[in-house]
Amino acid sequence: MTALCTRKQSVSKVRCEGSALSAEQGKILGEGVFEITGGGTETITPTLEQGGLNGTNGLKHPSTDSNHLKRVRTVDFVRIQGSATITINSGYVFNVFMYSLANENSYIGNTGAWQTTYTLNNFTGYIYLIIKNDAGTNITPSGIVATVVRSVPSGMVRRIADNLTTPRTDYALSANQGVVLGGMVNGNNLTPTLEQGGMKTIDGTKDPNPDYFNIRVRTADMIPVNGLFSLTLPAGYKMNVFFYLSNDFGTYTGHAGGWQGASYSGTYNGYIMAVIAHDDATQEIEPTDATLAFASVGLEQRVSELEEQLPNPLTYNREYYGELIKIGRYKFKESVYKTLPTFSGYTGLHQCMAVYGDYVLLFTYNTSDATQPAKAYLYRLSTATQLVALTLPNSTYKRPHCNSATFSEVFNTSDSILPLLYVSQWDNDSEKGCFVYDIKLINGTYSVDLVQTILPTNVSTATLGAGQTDWCVDPLGYIYCIGYLLNDGATIVANNKTMVTKFILPKVSDGAVVTFGDADVLDHFDVPIFIYRQDLCFENGRIFMLSGVSSSIPAKLTVIGPDDKRVVSEVSLAYNTNEPEGIGVTDGKLLMGWRNDAKLYRLEFD
Repeated sequence: MTALCTRKQSVSKVRCEGSALSAEQGKILGEGVFEITGGGTETITPTLEQGGLNGTNGLKHPSTDSNHLKRVRTVDFVRIQGSATITINSGYVFNVFMYSLANENSYIGNTGAWQTTYTLNNFTGYIYLIIKNDAGTNITPSGIVATVVRSVPSGMVRRIADNLTTPRTDYALSANQGVVLGGMVNGNNLTPTLEQGGMKTIDGTKDPNPDYFNIRVRTADMIPVNGLFSLTLPAGYKMNVFFYLSNDFGTYTGHAGGWQGASYSGTYNGYIMAVIAHDDATQEIEPTDATLAFASVGLEQRVSELEEQLPNPLTYNREYYGELIKIGRYKFKESVYKTLPTFSGYTGLHQCMAVYGDYVLLFTYNTSDATQPAKAYLYRLSTATQLVALTLPNSTYKRPHCNSATFSEVFNTSDSILPLLYVSQWDNDSEKGCFVYDIKLINGTYSVDLVQTILPTNVSTATLGAGQTDWCVDPLGYIYCIGYLLNDGATIVANNKTMVTKFILPKVSDGAVVTFGDADVLDHFDVPIFIYRQDLCFENGRIFMLSGVSSSIPAKLTVIGPDDKRVVSEVSLAYNTNEPEGIGVTDGKLLMGWRNDAKLYRLEFD
């Protein structure tokens, strides 16, 4: 059944009725399609059938099994993204079987006991229910009512396009299509209303010039765009596109540069207007003469099965962390903060960065020769000048991968120009360490010393994980180790997750090598897997983490609350398909860097 979707004037909801959306709008999994609102919950009553489930592998028992008449089960998988509360009517109990994907080969486990009510928190995956009566006697599905109340991610399509192959736009949409842009589902085409008149290129306002009134038409309303978009006209017409930050004419940012022909494609977060004329721009034109087709692909807030993001959307908020750091899930803008000088052999950020006050360190290493040590280039932010290139010693250990680096607040000596620097070794082997560096300035000469190596040698895999590790310093005197549970690291496989472990920050006087064990663990919690985890920083009690690597695994910014033991906010950065390598905070500003880019960018959120 193909769903019918009606575009409304409101930008906050789309009403879809039916059991599936067409391919260009996104395949919907599960029981039905819903009204997209500002989040909430949905109550569903799963269909039941006779039969049991195997507690070892999660497979359905055959009908000949001896328990067949004493059990009923859900017919189909029920998808959970966030939280869900399961209840059953009086006289019956159930067990919950959990799966990471809708595939019987990805069984995670079950609750291990019979329940009358059960709540899943921070879970993304699928479940089956197996049900019996209190007496353990034969039952049938009739008369049994199991209810699942599950969370609805705010502003998002809950059951998303897993198998989308032929979207109806000029741009290929991956499996993570499915957000609401303006008043339409992404991937739809739209034909804007046209009116007589032109626009002033000098300030972006409507042009009252009577000469232009007869030789131009324009879009009657501003069109919201949130990433990639395209505009097309019939042959014989051309257009110019005007850009605005908000839905008024006081925030004009420029135009496409002149007449663009019969088609134009771009990437923008904001609003656009289009002016249309004949190829011979002196001919008179009316709105009925031209048809402007608009297609968009929203990149902000895209959700995918691959990322398994937003574990509990109902608990996400738009709190402020820091004086000017505004982290939310909605609109934001990126602007160039500083452009740093490059030089022969160095084109910009290659690995992570560390920011402290007016200083920033950009890290890199020789990718073709693993025996060469890593380097860090020190810049002064206020003047955008390079101060020194530092070679990072690594003693007898493998060089740091420099996937993340943060400063403490401890200046080791009177010659230390910066507080102690903590750089992640990251390598997926037995070391997984953190290097502690002291950067000094003595008689005009900069130097860097390795003053300590932290090794989590004796921390169990169940706590630290078996994959790569990053380290992040809380200036209040703690250090966090962020790892992957499984040895294959940054991949979505059954049971894999991101693991966060808290330790006391060692003092330099504790020795050149400090080894952590299970007894040193102060706290530990898990959050969903973040594919290709990148740089980290710690600010005002929050861990700010980048992840993603390309258009297939889009970049995003995640904020983790260690005290809350959960993800508190998440923002898509998929407008840029480059690798997000560096993050830091200075003077209340959240700074970010992209791979092989000499610019540092400031992110500001509404």
